[in-house]
Amino acid sequence: MEGPIFGNVMHNELAKGMGIDEVIALSKQALAEANTELTKYYQQSTSATSGITAYDLEAPAKMLYPVLTPHRNRLARVAAKGGIQANWRAVTGVNTTNLPLGISQGNRAAVSVDSTADYTAAYKGDGLDQMVTWEAQYAAEGFEDIRSLAAINQLKAVMIREEKMILLGNTSVALTQVGTVAKSLADAGGSLSDSQTIYIVVVGLTGEAWAASSLTSGCPTGGSLTLASGKVETRVSGTSQPSGEVSQATGTGGAGNAHQISISWPYLNGAVAYAVFTGTATGQERLAAIVQNNSYIIKTNPSTTSQLISALPSTDQSQNPLAYDGYLSLMYNYATTKSYVVVQATGTPGTGTPLTGDGYGGIKEFEQVMKYLYDTWRLGPTEIWWSSVEAYNASPKILAGAQYAAQQFHFVTEQSDLAGGVIVKNYWNRYGLSPELQSVPLKIDPNMPPGTVFFNCEVLPYPLSNVANVAQIKLRRDYHQVEWPPTDRQWPTGTYWDGVLQHYAPFSMAMITNIANG
Repeated sequence: MEGPIFGNVMHNELAKGMGIDEVIALSKQALAEANTELTKYYQQSTSATSGITAYDLEAPAKMLYPVLTPHRNRLARVAAKGGIQANWRAVTGVNTTNLPLGISQGNRAAVSVDSTADYTAAYKGDGLDQMVTWEAQYAAEGFEDIRSLAAINQLKAVMIREEKMILLGNTSVALTQVGTVAKSLADAGGSLSDSQTIYIVVVGLTGEAWAASSLTSGCPTGGSLTLASGKVETRVSGTSQPSGEVSQATGTGGAGNAHQISISWPYLNGAVAYAVFTGTATGQERLAAIVQNNSYIIKTNPSTTSQLISALPSTDQSQNPLAYDGYLSLMYNYATTKSYVVVQATGTPGTGTPLTGDGYGGIKEFEQVMKYLYDTWRLGPTEIWWSSVEAYNASPKILAGAQYAAQQFHFVTEQSDLAGGVIVKNYWNRYGLSPELQSVPLKIDPNMPPGTVFFNCEVLPYPLSNVANVAQIKLRRDYHQVEWPPTDRQWPTGTYWDGVLQHYAPFSMAMITNIANG
């Protein structure tokens, strides 16, 4: 037997004159007791929140969400002077009757006629409320000032909402109803079963409805909304009246259980996207797709958990009375605003009409827009906004100019390193009035619906136009926070603003819409 415990016992007891057998017995007892104590040791806990362990928590909390508000960031914010709407007048033309040239000797000239117009834009408000319980404040002490954190996040959320309203807000454009859906059957290419009838309904989506739609969560349904005060208000869905239901039987032809149905419907002014509902029973259609142009190919039946068409309103709820008209709605109101809108043709159902390369390093539809703006108004865009879908699709068309393209590529590398990929950052406007207006930046807009390209003009090339900002946010009240009196053990706050997008020259804007993905 070895070890300090046995040695100590042996030494001590022998010193007392005990026999060797008694000493060995006492040593074994001491060793057993020592082994019992040794099992009561400390180990690292297997849980980060239990045991005698520190909790390595970094403060403050990380803000891991995007705050992308390019239009809000750039638009001037000016103060209003009361009232319920912004009002302004404009001279929109001089010598509008195009009087002939020349004047005879000794006579006065003919009387020219100028055109004028009155404009209005009603103020609207928006905001969000937040609650912080007293217990949440207690629990966060030493880690985060949770009331300040809530206020900062609330302000950012309101800014994100305002950005969407600047682009997508719609109070005046009524989608009405999607027109008759045309359909045709193919006995190959899909996976629809033999001998079944497919029922189809299509719904138009405004920008607001599109932004709130997905295949998993469905489309907005509108209806009752409970406010922080406990009051209940009604909100619109942002959807059009659904199309009339149509049906198509698959039959038994072709390869069997491999059918597909191509569908298309008339373009709906104001719709940035469409929701397609299909099903095998009348009135039981479920959300099958959200598409960016007015056609689709049905190859499979939707999930049995997808949204039912019956969840959506049966009437048109596209106009939001609590929003103002954003950029897109101003352009959809082209009959009044004189904005220029290019609608891509329906084309082959399911394929549609994508942007078209002109073979010379350009896009045909871009050239059409820029020529129109120059010929009609003697101006051009200063920026082009599109979605990541159009940025992806259009770049190869611009680069596919073959021998007629006017591009040059310069690869600057170190040693043998070479970076792949090409970025198309600008588009040349051959109708630009000055060098600074000839190279137009291409920019991805985080809220731009796929299938739409927006041409914006930030500067009017008219001397003495009296227009400092082509577009601006006119505010009765800019961002402000209200700390409401607590009615229970929580801190209620709200962040709000009240104003409108005021656009002095909506005729300077243009867009291409109903662009197919391709």
